[in-house]
Amino acid sequence: MSVCVACNISDGVIIGVDSATTLGDPLNPVKIYGGVEKLFPLGELPVGLATYGLASIAGRTIASWTAELTANLPSLIPAEYTMADVAESIRNFFFTQYQESILGAAPPPQSAGEGLPQMLPPVLGLVLGGFSKRSFQSEVWNIQLPYHATGNSATRQFGEGQFGSGWYASMAPIFRYIKGFDPSALQAVIEYVNQIRDPLQPGELEELKKRAERAEFGVVFPGMPIAKGLEYVRFLVDLVIGHHKFAAGNPIVGGRCRVGYVTFDKAPFRIVTEWRSRQ
Repeated sequence: MSVCVACNISDGVIIGVDSATTLGDPLNPVKIYGGVEKLFPLGELPVGLATYGLASIAGRTIASWTAELTANLPSLIPAEYTMADVAESIRNFFFTQYQESILGAAPPPQSAGEGLPQMLPPVLGLVLGGFSKRSFQSEVWNIQLPYHATGNSATRQFGEGQFGSGWYASMAPIFRYIKGFDPSALQAVIEYVNQIRDPLQPGELEELKKRAERAEFGVVFPGMPIAKGLEYVRFLVDLVIGHHKFAAGNPIVGGRCRVGYVTFDKAPFRIVTEWRSRQ
């Protein structure tokens, strides 16, 4: 398992991940390794790629496959590429390997449902953020294999001028912190209320959900400096790492946080190891 956070702000994209990988069933793992690379520049493109979920395909790590992808990507996208072109090339490259090694002759499933399913076939998640060739506003895309099996099926999470943060894989601690509640807890309250009185009517249910949403912490993303975006993403990734360090069960999210960013200067995606907070 993993955690991945992507933050799209006015000046660019920040992506953060943990550095642990789980081998076998996440609920009963064979082994958990730290020090795993899950965040990558894509050559000279102003685009970064993060992975979550599946640790290897055909005996090769996702990092190894990403190195091969990066070497070939310039020949796979048009000269005047868009982020949609990059997302489709990445989706097609990894799905080809996934289908040959894992699915075989079986048809891919049709829907991923909510979150990252704990079921076979295993999910490979790919998050990419960056800039189209001619754009000065960034985008964030998400791919879940094998569910995004068809061409151009990758999900654009944040388009140009859309600011916010996306959380992927083991993101329950982030959801609780930001939203102020756990969806399963709210559902349990709804089910209990429906047991002790007449079921909530659609209007009542909507009002209950609106009141729960008032607990959400507000974050101002437009105008946030890159340095603060780096701190914010690292904070959220470290929150999940810390949770799994102390909570009962296997530490399926762990190791050290790795964060990278790309800005409108169109330089390649840069991975940051250490930096000082500036007030």
